[in-house]
Amino acid sequence: MDNSLPKITVSVGNNLFEMRNAKSSFVEKTEKLYPNSTSEFFDGTGEISFGEFIQKIATPSMFGDTKILFLNHAESKNVLALKQHYEAFEKIMSLCVEEVFVFVELNSDESDKTPKDCLSIGELMENLRGLTKKHSGSFSEFWAMKEYDIPEWIVQKVREYYDRQISKANAELLVKLSGADLGVLDGELRKMDAALPSKKEIGENDIYELTGNNRQVSMQEITHFIGLRKWNNEAAETFDNLTGKDNQFAIPFLSELYRKFWILLKIRLFADENREKANTYFKVYDYKAKNQAAFEIAVACGILKESQKTAVFPMIIKPKLLEQASSYSKNDIFQIIKMIAQYDRDIKNGEIKSDLHKESIKEMCRQIVRIGK
Repeated sequence: MDNSLPKITVSVGNNLFEMRNAKSSFVEKTEKLYPNSTSEFFDGTGEISFGEFIQKIATPSMFGDTKILFLNHAESKNVLALKQHYEAFEKIMSLCVEEVFVFVELNSDESDKTPKDCLSIGELMENLRGLTKKHSGSFSEFWAMKEYDIPEWIVQKVREYYDRQISKANAELLVKLSGADLGVLDGELRKMDAALPSKKEIGENDIYELTGNNRQVSMQEITHFIGLRKWNNEAAETFDNLTGKDNQFAIPFLSELYRKFWILLKIRLFADENREKANTYFKVYDYKAKNQAAFEIAVACGILKESQKTAVFPMIIKPKLLEQASSYSKNDIFQIIKMIAQYDRDIKNGEIKSDLHKESIKEMCRQIVRIGK
């Protein structure tokens, strides 16, 4: 047997770009090593039971084909989070036949309360780490990064994945126009790679021409209104212009809104524990003192880094991030984040039909600005 492919490969994290590329690399490697292999997937939503699926790990193929088994969304109780499922999986891995390889993907962003009969994400991650050590497997972690680190990361990934160049300034422009969601950025980079000649450097004009600039600006405008609890005619009109008749806006918009309220939560938590610093920003009229307070809060919350002092006005003061955070209590923001995550799941699972996305999300925006009032 060719031992260059581990019996079990585990991918963990919340950096969807890196996880997607790690999975693609795994698939490419298996295709080269085992061109006649068959692949089967399980995420707990199909007709086959978990027990039936993992039996394939211990069952040799009738035709001698190599089998690649993918366990997606391991954090789901229908996959590996359920304790009895994980125990069965761990036991059957010791029986894994030579021509079977298992790939497990765990999305650590799942934040619902852990049921009593399930493993928490932390427990499941550590168990899988131990299992890969036991079977000489591969365990990789891919974590999201601070927004200010993303441009440099784009420069590296464009060179690594697309054999192209992009300057740091243009990478910063791309983040400014498309946002910091790595899934959205992945889509934009793929689109540019498909549209541009081979090896051509990604320039400023390419970014303006090929990215969804207008849509992203509209999304930021809407989240600004919501952050200030202003769902008025202007906000509703901006929302209608954003969505039009296209239902593909839903997931990117929810991602942008989710990201906004995570930032507001960081600020809110800091302000609750550092009242004096927050009061300096809101009660002092000296511009320099106000600017310094905003900068120190932004650095403490991981929104800016120490070298970005000149960015405090355009990124913190002008969009009124501190004012937005003060519009909601800590509990309000927790409730809002949970609401957005639920809408995201409902849309991805088809529980909200595509022709209802617009009105459903519009109603959610109204609900958010009324929370806690």
